[in-house]
Amino acid sequence: MFWKDEEKFKQSKTWNWSRFRLIDQVDTTELSLAHLREHGVKGNIQGPQKVTGELRDYIMLFFDHDLTKDYYPDEVPESLEEGKRKSVIVNVYERNPIARKQSIKHYGVQFKVCDLYFENLYGEVGKDFIHVHHIVPLHDIQQGYEVDPIRDLIPVCPNCHAMLHRKENGDYLTLEQLRERILKRT
Repeated sequence: MFWKDEEKFKQSKTWNWSRFRLIDQVDTTELSLAHLREHGVKGNIQGPQKVTGELRDYIMLFFDHDLTKDYYPDEVPESLEEGKRKSVIVNVYERNPIARKQSIKHYGVQFKVCDLYFENLYGEVGKDFIHVHHIVPLHDIQQGYEVDPIRDLIPVCPNCHAMLHRKENGDYLTLEQLRERILKRT
């Protein structure tokens, strides 16, 4: 119905082509190619691309419902089987274990966001278990640098660490913002 030239429309039926259907729209500059590249798009988009992981999570921040629900039934397994082994190639950022130890030595093993001690909660198995968070994420720095264990690192519990790596409205929560939320709830 959108073709102006009926002859070209008839010719188009012999070409390889895709059909698109608008299922939702959002008005934001946060979905520009530059922003999408920051969250996982590689190169220029020149054809179909499966959207998964961080990229999918980022895009979904701007929509009220799951846009992919019921659209790719051929990709949904028939069974709930898990545990198959597969190889994955990823980039990881090296961490310095000495810097981690120095940060813990300076701050201790009490979590700096939620004030919890795992040893108090779980007993001996929780003793000295702690994550160390890079205040400026390594993926933002994108190069080797001399870490300052006191200024750049902070001990946090695994739950708070996960929340510090989630985005809300396109931005990571700061330590102070997360701590404020926890204090409001307790």
